[in-house]
Amino acid sequence: MSQDGLRETMPFFEYYEILNELKQVKNGVEGVYCAGFLPDMEVYPELEGARCPAGTTKAAVLPNGDVYPCNLFFRYRQFRLGNIFADDFELIWSNPVLDFFRVFTGNTCLNKRCRLFKQCRGGCPAVSYAIAGRLDAPEPRCL
Repeated sequence: MSQDGLRETMPFFEYYEILNELKQVKNGVEGVYCAGFLPDMEVYPELEGARCPAGTTKAAVLPNGDVYPCNLFFRYRQFRLGNIFADDFELIWSNPVLDFFRVFTGNTCLNKRCRLFKQCRGGCPAVSYAIAGRLDAPEPRCL
């Protein structure tokens, strides 16, 4: 994602409101969004203390076997955790790169008046990294 790509997005809280309105009028509507916003801890209790599911309940693997915390990090070599064909999985899964994703230290969103602020984990770290160059930067789609 680039700064230009942000023009085609909406803040998560707006998406979530629209999704809930649709659920009220249409049976079977389900939403898809990053658990970096609102983790489903009923289905994934492992996310209780996590910032994001990357490296906690999920990992992404390229056809060549390279493993990343999430598919959104494929373009960033520094997030490569190892190779599933060449490296022991325990070494991959214990890579220190995953430490950030596994610990939630508080929502960094600047919109503290958002009705989801207390539940939200701060959004997608991969998008924050792509736009601001930092995993812990505020979610750019909610600014």
